[in-house]
Amino acid sequence: MQLAVPEAETAAKGWIGLLGAEPAGEDRIEGLGARRWRLRIGTGFVELLVPDGAGPVADAVARRGAHLYAAGASTP
Repeated sequence: MQLAVPEAETAAKGWIGLLGAEPAGEDRIEGLGARRWRLRIGTGFVELLVPDGAGPVADAVARRGAHLYAAGASTP
């Protein structure tokens, strides 16, 4: 699940406090113009996308604020 958020620290604290999420890395997704913070929850991840310049994530956050950006699922 990817969440578009204006800043990651507050959002990450919520996931860590509520569900015991663990930080699992940070990188940049060039095509989205965003920094990605990964949080592990059990066997899955929540990804926080924070605008890092112009791009689709910045546009989405400007229009809607923090929100679900994308979701996916897989099976073994």
